[in-house]
Amino acid sequence: MNEPGKVSPREARKKVFAGLAHLVCAYDEHEKFLEMRLEGAVSLQEYASYLTFISKRQEVIFYCDSPDGAKAADRARQLQADGYKNAKVLDGGVEGWKAAGLAFAKNVAEETEGE
Repeated sequence: MNEPGKVSPREARKKVFAGLAHLVCAYDEHEKFLEMRLEGAVSLQEYASYLTFISKRQEVIFYCDSPDGAKAADRARQLQADGYKNAKVLDGGVEGWKAAGLAFAKNVAEETEGE
């Protein structure tokens, strides 16, 4: 099996908001997802609930809090083994997202409160 490809944070965000990819937190624990929820991301549980309705060609980008993306790569490989060949990893994980200056979901809510 091939190693999952990597997607830069800016490219991932662009694809997610264009409807071309799903951004999925690689952790089972919902609390962990809430701690590191990236703008446009869904939890693993939410994604699993509609997985059967998604084309196996759809790009899926997993992320985790490890800069090497170990957990995200594990999830991507699992999905590839199930026939979803376009499963990838967010390059740099949460820290890469933060370094790119991109928003976390909670920051989006905070910004709209002040308007």
